[in-house]
Amino acid sequence: MPLLHREAIIDYLAEIAMGDLSLTLAKIEEEPDHATRELLFGLLCLHEDLVLQRQEVASLNTFLENILQSFSELLFIVNDSGQIQMLNKQSILSIGLSSDDIMHRSLLNFLEPTAEVKWSQELFSSDTFPFARIVELIQNKHFIEVPMTLKGQDQDFPVLVTGHLMKKLPNLESSLIFSAKDGRQSRLLKELQEKQQQLVQASKLASMGELSSGIAHELNNPLFAISGLTEVMQLRLKTQHPEAYASVEKSIETMLLATDKMRKIINHIRIFARQEEMQFAWHPINEIIQSGLLLIHEQLRMRNIVVDLRLSEDNPSLFCAHNRLEQIILNLFSNARDAIETRQETDSSHQGHILVETRVQKGSVEVYFKDNGVGIPQETIEKIYDPFFSTKDVGKGTGLGLSISYGILQEHNATVEVDSVVNRHTAFTLRFPLDGSAS
Repeated sequence: MPLLHREAIIDYLAEIAMGDLSLTLAKIEEEPDHATRELLFGLLCLHEDLVLQRQEVASLNTFLENILQSFSELLFIVNDSGQIQMLNKQSILSIGLSSDDIMHRSLLNFLEPTAEVKWSQELFSSDTFPFARIVELIQNKHFIEVPMTLKGQDQDFPVLVTGHLMKKLPNLESSLIFSAKDGRQSRLLKELQEKQQQLVQASKLASMGELSSGIAHELNNPLFAISGLTEVMQLRLKTQHPEAYASVEKSIETMLLATDKMRKIINHIRIFARQEEMQFAWHPINEIIQSGLLLIHEQLRMRNIVVDLRLSEDNPSLFCAHNRLEQIILNLFSNARDAIETRQETDSSHQGHILVETRVQKGSVEVYFKDNGVGIPQETIEKIYDPFFSTKDVGKGTGLGLSISYGILQEHNATVEVDSVVNRHTAFTLRFPLDGSAS
């Protein structure tokens, strides 16, 4: 087996350590020797295993923080003693103090019972946080929208408080979550239920995203075995039984092409699922779009949706976080798929069509993304970037996709425009700076 030179191995390891494996994978796939490719893919798998625990912790912390800050309600996460461990921006604004002045103080300093619920007055009459009693009330579904008063720096106002149990997280001494709705505003119970279901769905999707990397890793080993044995079979038949090989040559070549395509998809899933710190580098925009399409192309084909790629021949590069932009592209494809599928429910003959263009304008790169789905009503367009806002049925969408995408665009100093006509089309125009000003 031909071995790589020491300098070449060091170069590969340096690229792996940088965290952007796209170039490394391309180089490995060009290695002519099968055993050498297996060795290098083994190095990638070992790297994935070493960083998996750090990625899981970072992903969980990011997910929790995003959810916490997205809620319009006040949220307090407290420990067994009632000391506040985390809270969202809405809580800080409502109380009127800085986060440092609120953190690690007792929740009883900011919430007091009202005469409307007698048991709450008895429960919170002591200076000691009644943890065991609160847990019992939550388990019995009694601690739901309990009228209380939020004690702010400038003013007090009524709130409806709901308690939730939570499992303790690593490095976070927390046991309970309290959400509080502004009692001065009338909110329908249906809206609360829908948001809760959307949150559950978002949690499921996040879990699936975390699992996908591990599943892809587990699929690599049997795929390598299939590919390797097929190559051995091809070699032996070709040299020892040429007549028999002639009858199965096309089948074997098809098998090798199929396993190669599977390997590319699996390795791309592993890279895409990684939740690393944002790293900016120069990446060709056309390749980002093609990578996002790779993950969803089969879903679009099965739904009779044609993708029309009109990518700029200049293939301009952007100073960006590759995976974050790919997340935007994947979200746009996903939303277009759902919009077209909704229109096909009432018109089974409707031919789905998605147009993606990249073009260079003065000082910027434009990505034009248009579908011929059900469209977005004009009165709804202004809300599509709000966290948890969704036009889809409960359980089918989280309302987080466009909100997260909008945040990523802001991180890249990019802008977005949307144009839509109901039952005609929806078009997004993304504009990215060419000067590398994203940071």
